[in-house]
Amino acid sequence: VRRELKEETGLDLISINEEKSHNQVYLSPGMTDESVAFVNCICDGTISRDFLEEDEDIEAILVSQEEALNYINSNEAIDVRAYLTLQSFALLGGRMFGF
Repeated sequence: VRRELKEETGLDLISINEEKSHNQVYLSPGMTDESVAFVNCICDGTISRDFLEEDEDIEAILVSQEEALNYINSNEAIDVRAYLTLQSFALLGGRMFGF
């Protein structure tokens, strides 16, 4: 988690809330070997692309529940996993993470 967080967002991991994280790993079968896990953590720093690998094109953003709703209602092209995550957050807010 620490390495992926730093690489893909530029943020530093402070702590992980194990109670609000999901140990289940969700796989993306098919043409990719990617997997997704939900980890509730406290971070520090500024979002940056400085640590991405050359072949990665990742844009990390922080959004409020209202901004997530606006984003999914826009016509902007978005990865389906990002869309579904934003949709869940727009509808559930903190409950999505057990708050």
